[in-house]
Amino acid sequence: MEQQLQVQEEIKEIEHFTNKILKQFDSKIECYCPLKDGRLAFGFEDKTIKIINQKNNFSIDLTLEGHTKTVCSIGQMDDGKLVSCSKDNTIRLWSYGKDTYKSEFTIENCFTGPAAVNQPAGDDSNILSVTPISNNRVVAFSAWNTLKIFSLAQPYDSKPLFEKENVS
Repeated sequence: MEQQLQVQEEIKEIEHFTNKILKQFDSKIECYCPLKDGRLAFGFEDKTIKIINQKNNFSIDLTLEGHTKTVCSIGQMDDGKLVSCSKDNTIRLWSYGKDTYKSEFTIENCFTGPAAVNQPAGDDSNILSVTPISNNRVVAFSAWNTLKIFSLAQPYDSKPLFEKENVS
């Protein structure tokens, strides 16, 4: 019985949290990432990332702009930097300031080299997810089943460190 009451309280808390978050936005939420400082980062269909402060009544601390299509995935690096990817075929790295995030550099057209074998002509790679795997490396997965590992310490136009097509 006690466990059931605890679950009901957790559900109420999640519903309250969800309603607070969703009422603030006009655009569809595509992804989110809890940050090490207790805030939440949300990626949106409208190309933005919003940093939400749970401790301050779920207020928007900051809106990050830079992607030109839907933000698909967000992750936080070991050093606190934020990494995001978008259907615009870019991975962006955001550095952490004292109370804010600012754009540090961008990896444009990070899916370099020949198109994936099963990729329709004229389509870009549509990065769907990016995940930090070490302090300076991320793994990215595209809509055309291509997996690539990038070093964020290299110049933005560098080739991937690793590439594998037809990943299922």
